[in-house]
Amino acid sequence: MKNSIRIILLSVIIVTVLFILTIFVANKLPYHQFLFTFFFLYIVFVTGLLLTQFFFKDLSWIFSLNIAFTLGFIIIYILLLIAALFRIDITYIKYVVPSINISLIILIIVKNRDDKTLDSKKFEPWILHYAPHKINTIILGTLLIITAIIVLRSGDPFLYTSDSADQIAYVRTVSRTHETFPSSFYYKDGGILTKDLRKGMYHAALGSINALTGFNKTFDIWKIISLTGSVLIIISLVCAGFLLFGNFTIGLIAAILFILFYHSGLKGYQLITIAYGYPFGKAFYLTAIASAPGYLLHRRKELLFLSVLAVTVAAWTHIAHLIIALFTITSFAGLLLLYSDFTEKRAAIFKRYMSLIVLTLLINAPYLILRYINDYAPNNIIHTHIQGILKFTENFYALNPIVFFESSGILGVISVLSIFIFTKKQKYNIGLRLSLHTLIIVLVLVFNPLWVPFLAEKLSYLLIRFEFAVPAMFLPAVLIYGLFTRGKDFSFAKHRTRRVLGWLSVAVLIVYMAGEVKGFAYSPKKLRQIKSANIEGLKEIFEQINKNIPAGNVIASDPLTSYAIPAFTDNFVVCPFDQHSIPNDSTALERIVRSRVLYDPYAAPGAICRFLRRYGAEYIVINGRVPPSIQTMFWKPTRESATMAIERFKEQGNGFRLLYEERGCAVFEIEDTTCTGLDMANRTPPFIGKPVTSSEIADSHTSGIEDIRILKVNFNRKIVKRGERLKIFIEWVALRKAPIKGYICYSRFDTDFTKNKLYKEWYGKIYRKVLEHLKGERFRFRQDFQPLNGLFPPYSWPPMYSIEDSVVVRVPTDITPGHYNVSLRLDVKTQYPNYSLGDIVSDEDKYSGEVVDTITVE
Repeated sequence: MKNSIRIILLSVIIVTVLFILTIFVANKLPYHQFLFTFFFLYIVFVTGLLLTQFFFKDLSWIFSLNIAFTLGFIIIYILLLIAALFRIDITYIKYVVPSINISLIILIIVKNRDDKTLDSKKFEPWILHYAPHKINTIILGTLLIITAIIVLRSGDPFLYTSDSADQIAYVRTVSRTHETFPSSFYYKDGGILTKDLRKGMYHAALGSINALTGFNKTFDIWKIISLTGSVLIIISLVCAGFLLFGNFTIGLIAAILFILFYHSGLKGYQLITIAYGYPFGKAFYLTAIASAPGYLLHRRKELLFLSVLAVTVAAWTHIAHLIIALFTITSFAGLLLLYSDFTEKRAAIFKRYMSLIVLTLLINAPYLILRYINDYAPNNIIHTHIQGILKFTENFYALNPIVFFESSGILGVISVLSIFIFTKKQKYNIGLRLSLHTLIIVLVLVFNPLWVPFLAEKLSYLLIRFEFAVPAMFLPAVLIYGLFTRGKDFSFAKHRTRRVLGWLSVAVLIVYMAGEVKGFAYSPKKLRQIKSANIEGLKEIFEQINKNIPAGNVIASDPLTSYAIPAFTDNFVVCPFDQHSIPNDSTALERIVRSRVLYDPYAAPGAICRFLRRYGAEYIVINGRVPPSIQTMFWKPTRESATMAIERFKEQGNGFRLLYEERGCAVFEIEDTTCTGLDMANRTPPFIGKPVTSSEIADSHTSGIEDIRILKVNFNRKIVKRGERLKIFIEWVALRKAPIKGYICYSRFDTDFTKNKLYKEWYGKIYRKVLEHLKGERFRFRQDFQPLNGLFPPYSWPPMYSIEDSVVVRVPTDITPGHYNVSLRLDVKTQYPNYSLGDIVSDEDKYSGEVVDTITVE
């Protein structure tokens, strides 16, 4: 037996003993983060490492890490699937995992008695025994250390509208219920309404490990999970670079590009939000697609094994990865069948492809069938509308390129341009050729209006996920490597024009890098700014809930606050939050709309009582700290409305008992929901004016919504300086009851600019933006707002009455002085915007409304 194996086995024995000793006293120890980290590494990594030693021979350290996590996750996923099938308490893994590991230790010792026997029964590692050179290892180590410092120091910003609350709440629910897929989430006795197919075994795994610590809370371990995801993706990128392109340096460059530019790079928060299910699953997706070509071309069984299991782990982490992985692998196989240099291998390639697909589907079948039967019942109108598209006609459209490239950004653009930059000789590298041609197939898939309407109807916004089918950092990484290398495979040495184009692409990245430095999101100042207005600002409210409200009670609040309550407490809520509501939840929109009555200072006490009784609410949380800058789809509370709501509940007497009040927030206990003797008549809000006549409507402005008009627009002043604030007074009128939708208003300010012979109206936006960049001043600015601060949306307005509204607009400091036309346009808000082609290139776009007046900016 080799010394390295002896050291590994001895270390695992010691760690197993420590795990067994710790697991039974964990609930008495206060070290939550340490316990979770230790249990996670033991259950996932140590188990995976033993399986790696059992199945593979002489793996390099980097592939050992990559494969160990893949195998470790598949084991815990299988154990949790068994728990779901037989309704077993998920914490049974504390007995099973040590048993598995002890068994593996014994098997490895037995097999290692005879190295020849071991060699004959293990996979030949082929390329998996290669490791990065020393300099690459040092750079990779430095990259991982920097990433760890950023993630651990920053933590999740926990924005009101981010996915964090949803993800954390679900893991917390698993930890509390000890169920693989909780029977109730968000709502008490929610049943199928709260079953969420988007939450996979990944959340169950985190919840089960967290449950072993004796803690339900999840927020304080979230940055550890984000760090794990970041490390896994970086390692997976490096390994994938070698598996696809035969070069670790390319993988390392891809990892650097991922950190710097992908999903807003260092200007965004992707490194500390990788804990979400879909981003975390990308690490396994990378391994899955990178392993497939090696098996298809060379019948390397270890790569079949790795690809199938990696697809499975990715799919059970987030179901979208199964669709995208099967698509990408099918594309790879189809292209190999078409390439003339593999003519003699076509039959073998097809046979191997079928083996890979059939094996993948067979392994995934139990999980897919279970989830389909128990959890799949989409019926939420909020999720069914078409979004993120580029319209040519009403029924003829493609995916919106701005939305599609939102995550990949400049890397996605360079990836597309690289199709025309790489030389024919460079494309002989099979990984590069497959990546380029699959990217073309993806572009045809998402931008072809012949089938996008059908796909969008079936997949909705999941179609946007195909941006990662060919990860956007791969092709730019190969491009950069080719510019610096003299090697025969990727060099541009003999292609001057293409080399120049390549360097121009690098120059663009450098320019973008300057923006990354300027907008660095992890600076102490930026983090303080964002954390001062995030959900953590309600920390003492959640502490009061945990102190005064027993677990399992129902709390009524606004959608934003309700969205966060299950993440910090063990209680249920009445309503979800907009697009974050569960696809199965047919009651989501109704709950969101009805909950507005809590903050409506003019609502009758009887109406509030009926709402609370309808949904079984036992407590109320009023939140007056929602930042004014936050926009929602349907409605949001304001500080003023929260203050009035608190006073109203205080005045109600015996019906509501105040438990806590501080800085615009309050917690009430509901003592009586009989509604006996309560006034049922709503008061008329002061913003509802006089009835509107037909002649007034004839003189009004269009709003962009057919049955809503703009009666009047006034300003607190018509001359304003840059940097000052301008107040706009608007009178609306609804001709008839508006449908329940999310409404947003665009207030836009335009001044004229120089137009030479190059200017054409049809591409006026491009011309203007170039001119703005050259002059360093803007000729247009826009501020979006929700009518009446979002608290009284258009669907709550009485028909044929004037509605008095106002908005404060900050005039930017970088606009050119002059006369500005002011236009207003009301629109229906979607999570991902829908555009027409003109919206992208023309100044007359979806944000263009009727001009209502003119102001002067000095």
